[in-house]
Amino acid sequence: MPDASAALRVVIMASGNGSNAENIVRHARLYPDKIDICAIVCDKPQAFVVQRAASLGVPCLVLPFTGDKTAHENAINDRLRAYDAQMILLAGYMRILSPAFVARWKGRIVNIHPSLLPAFPGRDAYRDAFEAGVALSGVTLHYVDEGVDTGPVIAQCAFPRLACDTLETFRARGMEIEYTIYRDFIDTLAGKEKEHGRRSVGH
Repeated sequence: MPDASAALRVVIMASGNGSNAENIVRHARLYPDKIDICAIVCDKPQAFVVQRAASLGVPCLVLPFTGDKTAHENAINDRLRAYDAQMILLAGYMRILSPAFVARWKGRIVNIHPSLLPAFPGRDAYRDAFEAGVALSGVTLHYVDEGVDTGPVIAQCAFPRLACDTLETFRARGMEIEYTIYRDFIDTLAGKEKEHGRRSVGH
């Protein structure tokens, strides 16, 4: 059993640019006794998040997908076990995790999604919402379950589509909210640890 007095050991999983991962790492460092970002896992060797991890001094485990989902997820689990990880934060990780993987980490995988779920689940929600002409969109932080963007909601924040918006400005405003919601969640993790112990975080 993990030491209840030790920092919560967190792994970030990301596939792309990594701005959300960097946001999480930098904010978690405000709580060095409470939260330890012990690694970033990436499935794409050329993703910019690999460079961000290096600049942040965070170990980055690049595990390319080779076509066998079970083998790939087993390799990830092996690495997570080696790091004694206790929670996974998805930050632009673009693969759907299998029910078996989710079951192993039940209640300990968190994802950020760029819409007000249940509206616009799936891969490119900013584009979907923008092209649908919504007056109001938003961001959802949620626990991951066996479905696609169907897990219990932790937090949601809405923002309006402006008449002058392009897809790029619309997406950029949403990304700023993503950063804020993840920072708030990190704050909550640290505060809940202090008050109730890590097992009660988010529940």
